[in-house]
Amino acid sequence: MKKKVIISSVLTIALCLALISGSTFALFTDTENFDIVVTAGDVEISATVDATVYSALADVNGALVDEKGNHYKHEATGSNFFTNGGEVIVETGKVSVLRMTPGDRFDLKVSVTNTSDVAISYRYVVKAVETTLTKGEDGIEVTIGAENYSQVKE
Repeated sequence: MKKKVIISSVLTIALCLALISGSTFALFTDTENFDIVVTAGDVEISATVDATVYSALADVNGALVDEKGNHYKHEATGSNFFTNGGEVIVETGKVSVLRMTPGDRFDLKVSVTNTSDVAISYRYVVKAVETTLTKGEDGIEVTIGAENYSQVKE
């Protein structure tokens, strides 16, 4: 009888060890597979810059008055050249103003268009380099939307 109890105890222990090792093996060898899909949009932005150049022309009723009391008005020149030979050059990412004289003025219209399917925020940087136009009361004035920013600094 003792022999049957020992054999059944050994078989019970062996069965328990088989169950424990089988569950441990199943636990540590289980794998899960996931399919991850990442999509990205293409950002496409285009910008155009239009320059309108004005020069001061004599006009009896003009609002501009020089130190001698002569009246002037601003009139668009129809080109990128000022009447006195100056020029506004529009390049990619840069606008150069050459030989601007008193009474000359120019307006720049920058239009930025988002042609992509992604919503983005815009950031504008206006920077005056090597100029005296940022000094005094009649410096560079920038308007974005309804906001007016005067006295752009170097």
